[in-house]
Amino acid sequence: MFNSIIIIKSFEKDYVFEVCRKLRGKAARLASIPTHCKRFTVLRSPHVFKKSREQFEMKTYKSLITQKYSSCSQLKNAIQKVVHMDKYGVQTKIKLQFSSWFLYKKK
Repeated sequence: MFNSIIIIKSFEKDYVFEVCRKLRGKAARLASIPTHCKRFTVLRSPHVFKKSREQFEMKTYKSLITQKYSSCSQLKNAIQKVVHMDKYGVQTKIKLQFSSWFLYKKK
């Protein structure tokens, strides 16, 4: 049994949901991770006008897809789908887990 966790990250909210729609299978679970917001304050004029400031913010949207695969070929096809995706501005991270049962003897 193979488990895959795909984390999708972008600065545009629409890009994240579009990629999730393409990658999501029938048995996949989708979860939204909270948005990370980073704020910057810049002085407009560093010499005299100290109170004149400008503020910017950068938001990062994340989403998580978990899915289980029964064979290695299904997992390989899913990974190729993620790797060959043609969406710029989207970062993907894949984590794989493999579970098996080993029989052993106690001495």
